[in-house]
Amino acid sequence: MERFLFQGRGYRQVGERQTPPDCHRHRSGDVREDDYNDCDGPMEFNLYRLYHNKWSNHDVEMETGSGVIPVQYRKKNLVNAIMWAIGLELGLLVNDPWRCILATDNPNGGAPFVKYPEVMALLMSKEYRDKEFATLHKSTGRRVILPALERELTWNEIVIMTRAAQARALGLVDYGKGYLSEGAEADIAIYPIDVTNTDPAHDYERIINGFSTTEYTIKRGEVVCRRGTCTLEGNHSTYWVKPPHVPPAYDMSTDPAFIDGFNKYYSMRLANYPVGEEYIGRNVCMETEASL
Repeated sequence: MERFLFQGRGYRQVGERQTPPDCHRHRSGDVREDDYNDCDGPMEFNLYRLYHNKWSNHDVEMETGSGVIPVQYRKKNLVNAIMWAIGLELGLLVNDPWRCILATDNPNGGAPFVKYPEVMALLMSKEYRDKEFATLHKSTGRRVILPALERELTWNEIVIMTRAAQARALGLVDYGKGYLSEGAEADIAIYPIDVTNTDPAHDYERIINGFSTTEYTIKRGEVVCRRGTCTLEGNHSTYWVKPPHVPPAYDMSTDPAFIDGFNKYYSMRLANYPVGEEYIGRNVCMETEASL
């Protein structure tokens, strides 16, 4: 998802200058919200030089490497504050909630999934956003448009952006995910929130507390968790995508140079690298429409 910049000099021009993130029918993305919490090899080294914290970096059978370094995002840090605002702007500027997913690459920086309730409250309450914005670096307001956005997401929009849109984007609707009607798998999260007497615009604390723990978490019609306590274990499935048929000319598993390099640099043989279906228990294979 591209970052759409506002080039005007005042908030009055936002409506005229801001391009909706979902202006193209083939464009979709995720909010990727940062929420001041605790990130891929070279980047970790640069963060180490910046923060001088303890860090870990390794490259063991990983083509891109990975690393870990604690990063404390700060509200008074201008860059961190702008990062926080960007995600919220994106969620508030889209016209079609089906094409803007609330997701994060937990725990790889940004907002871990336990911060979702706060992010949802921020998207649903202008009052809460203004309260939090007042605690940021004083120059943040000159670089973002968030204070000018009056929009407050509805219950339905939050449901779509946090659940139904993911199922559609991943092609899981045909497998009973992302909706509640006949034929669905009955994956349901019940929260202690009464939407009939809760005004998200002002009751944002109730939103945060209510979405923090489910009363019931139901998978395929069975209660697996109640108020944070698991009541059923092992009731899971693995969804995997079957790759398209690979013509012999593109089949690297038969390429002598590739096989020689794999066996030379990896700690396992190529024949042991694939994961067979017998190892993934209850699983669902998703056929792909792609072709080579």
